[in-house]
Amino acid sequence: MEQYIRYLVYEKLSGNTIEEAADLIEMLPLDNEAMMDYLHSCIMKLTFYGKFIDMNVVSCLLACMKKKKTHEVLLIRVVDAVTEDIICGLDKNDYKDSQHRLLVIRFLGELYQYGIINSDTIFSVLHILIDSAKEHRYPDPENDSFRVRMACTLLDTCGANLDKGEKRDKLDSVLVYLQRYILSKSYMSLDLQFMVLDTYEALRPSTTFFKTLEEAEEECRKFEASRRSEDLKEKEKPEEEQEENKDSPKKEEPVPIPVPAVAAPPAQKEESAGEKPKEEDGKEYDRGDTGKKFNDELASLINEYVRDAKKQSAGKKCMDIPVPVIKKEAEEGKETGRFSLMAKKGTKSVVRKIAIPTDSKLAIANQKRMNEEEVRL
Repeated sequence: MEQYIRYLVYEKLSGNTIEEAADLIEMLPLDNEAMMDYLHSCIMKLTFYGKFIDMNVVSCLLACMKKKKTHEVLLIRVVDAVTEDIICGLDKNDYKDSQHRLLVIRFLGELYQYGIINSDTIFSVLHILIDSAKEHRYPDPENDSFRVRMACTLLDTCGANLDKGEKRDKLDSVLVYLQRYILSKSYMSLDLQFMVLDTYEALRPSTTFFKTLEEAEEECRKFEASRRSEDLKEKEKPEEEQEENKDSPKKEEPVPIPVPAVAAPPAQKEESAGEKPKEEDGKEYDRGDTGKKFNDELASLINEYVRDAKKQSAGKKCMDIPVPVIKKEAEEGKETGRFSLMAKKGTKSVVRKIAIPTDSKLAIANQKRMNEEEVRL
């Protein structure tokens, strides 16, 4: 069974077989705790040691499992392992794990893209990265700006879907806190600076960057003051309204699930009950009409190609070269001259005597050349 699970996760799973792999995983006896643990470990191994393109495929697989409302415990364990790995990476802060940390933060953004986690989780991770980096129990050195790269990777992955409704204000505050965190660093590489500019260009093209750290801190204090005032207003509301708000929590806008770049829509294997295929009716679909249409399009394509070829050939200039004609017998009444023609027959050279009229171009040119030589002599 373990070998079969490895086959499904490492070999069967691809962009074109996501739903099929989800159906096969659903048939597994995951009530057994050992099977659940092994499937979870295989998925996390593919997540932690895979490629960037695998994050999209694994997230789509988990979204299919969530849609079918099966194995929700597995989804919770995956999300918990991802967030725990991010926080442990902040605590360890090892340069050798840089690629792994970017891979995990990209996977977290893909999980939000497919609706597996909500926006609160994304904003919490962003604030852990940049908002309270110095006050948090995971501080980073002043010359280390790797958290900026992680925040930009997360925003590039799912930032476009955070720019809607109430989430827009939260995203504005995150971008301000990110500027404050950048200004607090003593060094940033050139490629990271371009990465930050690309992120702001995609989310807020008209952003004016702060020049000093004091300006960024002042703007952050304004955001914090407005947040406190909103909290006070909520506390001053009557108790009945607060209970109603608790009973009916605000729902997030549904996040559209993107189709992976390598995925292709699988063909429908079963038809809905009560519907007949169009081919059986014979009214909506006619193979004869399709074949006729194809032949007409092919004929028009060939005719167009022929017309283009004619136009190209008509545009070319042809050289006016007369066809050489050798007369065996001289015409009567015209003077002729004797010329020697050397030809090659096989490996032997043969000289033939031919008679050419004296008024021909060849004879005139020959006579002119002979006269010039006499004058020179």
